Amino acid sequence: MLALWLAAQGERAQSPMPPASRSAEPAIATAQNPVQFEEQQVAAVRVVSESGEVLNENPAGLAQQAGQNYRSDAVRESLRQLYRSGRYADIRAEASAGEGGVRLDFVVRPNAYVNGVRVTGLKEPLGEGAALAALQLGLGEIFREQALHDALERLQQTLREEGFYQAGIAVERRETAATH
Repeated sequence: MLALWLAAQGERAQSPMPPASRSAEPAIATAQNPVQFEEQQVAAVRVVSESGEVLNENPAGLAQQAGQNYRSDAVRESLRQLYRSGRYADIRAEASAGEGGVRLDFVVRPNAYVNGVRVTGLKEPLGEGAALAALQLGLGEIFREQALHDALERLQQTLREEGFYQAGIAVERRETAATH
């Protein structure tokens, strides 16, 4: 879960300030499928966090299963299936020789969700409700950097429309433990 706290500061001014440029990093899936494992028996399929914690051992429903021969096309389909679940922001497949055959790990970074948005430090005539409406960040939505960037641009535009041309926006993110 992810909570965002936004603070806007500034006084009304006579001249607008140019918008700051930001870049967003897209989530990229990578698969490391060494050809050396093709057609070898898969001993274990695991979903593992980036820190190494096993989240799921031999998950049902994936195209590549323990007991089957390793196939790159099945691993690619398993990556697609995991992405379609909506639970993960980044996934990569790592295969290694292990006891009894190939161990296939899908290393994942869970999605963060917008859990709360709070706006502080606003001055009349713009209130918290108007700022939250400008942000358009829905509670429970998957957090995306681009969505935050767009939300901040909308808030900055709203501030400018209300005469706060030199308003500063500070974002504080608080990540909380996942509640799956």
